[in-house]
Amino acid sequence: MTNLPRLFSDKGELIEVDASAFDAPTRARHAAIVKAYNANGEAQQILDAAYAEVNDALEGVKNTTAYFDAHWPRQTYHDLWKENFGPQTRGR
Repeated sequence: MTNLPRLFSDKGELIEVDASAFDAPTRARHAAIVKAYNANGEAQQILDAAYAEVNDALEGVKNTTAYFDAHWPRQTYHDLWKENFGPQTRGR
């Protein structure tokens, strides 16, 4: 088994090397590294898409909350107390 040459650039990107000169075990190690690197890239794309979907959903929640607050102010506990025990309910 021979040592592998440099496989990654300073930015962490995979460098294409000619694997035909490697012996069988070294070629298998290199293939496993390339496969893991590609799987990592695919997983990162899936995560980025999921994060974008979550951010879109959070933006929708923020817009809905802003619309609700603008048209129907939230009730406080004091508002509920006045509604149930205030002076207008004493005659009931």
